[in-house]
Amino acid sequence: MHACLWLQVSGICGFFGAGDPAWLDAMLGAIAYRGDTHCTVAEPRFGLGYRFWRSRPGKAQAIFAAADGARTVTAGTLAPVVADPAAVLDERLRRGDFAELDGAFCAARVDAAREELTLLRDPFGVRSLYY
Repeated sequence: MHACLWLQVSGICGFFGAGDPAWLDAMLGAIAYRGDTHCTVAEPRFGLGYRFWRSRPGKAQAIFAAADGARTVTAGTLAPVVADPAAVLDERLRRGDFAELDGAFCAARVDAAREELTLLRDPFGVRSLYY
């Protein structure tokens, strides 16, 4: 008999528009199997959460990026490896530059001032994205 263990690592969740920050706790609880640690950012018109394993490689890297009043959260990695994938993806999303993005990642960028939500995942769909 053979056993197979499939471990999904990390996950992001959130809401856009009118919402309750307590929803983030419920969403993060629903994906508890994706990690033992989580962090959130909640603003008046949106909330983003990230769940990950504390012992994961690269855990010191930033997961949230903020620029121009927008917030970006990312799960996964870019290739070649960069120190701050969230900042790189935030910059690329802001410019609309998706050429030659490589890696295994998904991201959400919220620009509340412009009332925009952008979701992005790696070109091959290694990181799942549900909405």
